[in-house]
Amino acid sequence: MLPFVLRLRFIIGFLFLPSSIFFLQAQELKPIQLPLPQMEIGKPLMQVLSNRHSTRSFDSKQLPLLELSNILWAAYGINRPESGHRTVPSAMNWQEYDVYVALKEGIYIYNAKSNGLDPVESGDLREFTGKQDFVKDAPVNLIYVADYSKISKSGKLTEDQKTFSLIDAGFIAQNVYLYCASQDLSVVARGMFDSIKLTEILKLKPEQKVILTQTVGYPIISRKEHSMNTISKKVTGIGGIFFKCKDPGKIKEWYEKNLGLTINEYGAQFEFRSIDNPENKGSLVWSPFKEETKYFEPSKKEFMINYRVDNLELLLQDLKKDGVQILDEVQSYDYGKFVHIMDIEGNKIELWEPKD
Repeated sequence: MLPFVLRLRFIIGFLFLPSSIFFLQAQELKPIQLPLPQMEIGKPLMQVLSNRHSTRSFDSKQLPLLELSNILWAAYGINRPESGHRTVPSAMNWQEYDVYVALKEGIYIYNAKSNGLDPVESGDLREFTGKQDFVKDAPVNLIYVADYSKISKSGKLTEDQKTFSLIDAGFIAQNVYLYCASQDLSVVARGMFDSIKLTEILKLKPEQKVILTQTVGYPIISRKEHSMNTISKKVTGIGGIFFKCKDPGKIKEWYEKNLGLTINEYGAQFEFRSIDNPENKGSLVWSPFKEETKYFEPSKKEFMINYRVDNLELLLQDLKKDGVQILDEVQSYDYGKFVHIMDIEGNKIELWEPKD
């Protein structure tokens, strides 16, 4: 029989060692399959160029995977699958860069071919991606690593090759800048970081070198803006009901004859007044469309609902943060602003900020 002390050590080891193992296993990173990037979103190019700027303050709120997928595809995605060419130019088609992604849960490397994230190191290591205070709280820090072995077998570069490779990093960073300007995200490229520490964390080979880092996240908003933003998410009512039918003319006649709807060119309009402000008059539109209409696309559904909102621009900021699919840009008319989104079941939604 084992002495009491040895038995006690064995029991303590049995109780505590497995729990630490389980904890390490819980912290182990797993590959992440990213959703397909959204090809139909974005502001006009000249507007994006006008809005492009650097920001050094970031909200700590995490980005949804769809947003991250869009950012990484813009940065270094494959836009011509048949050739494997990227969204950015590359001198001599070296494609010498790897994009590492530092998130709260750990660091990954972007796999453009599979559109996924492959694990590199677990744990929150964002603070080591730069010497600025904001990097430790910003949701995403991108690390651009050049692999010189893809340029030269020896890993040693001529001065021209070094210059060309640095330019390649600039292309990647600029694509991220432009995407962020289009989606109202905060972003800044950074050259201040501990390259020795990053090299150690990323387990880089001698021929690999960290060239540039870039921080991405949501902008910080004031308390007043936050209050307005919270209110903006509330739908204030139904603005319209649109549906497909074989013959809109006959449908309108039927509803007019049998249900007493007052029909106009577009369908019927129901007026109402606000309870809080009786002087404020609004309307709800009922409108049939031909079966072959493209107005409901890309949805395949037979109907579309228009929702009235208080502040369309602020609502869109929230929707983008939550990864909601935005189908087009805001359009302004004499009677209000419009934009279209998709819900999780493929229903197209029309959002309307009216001028009542």
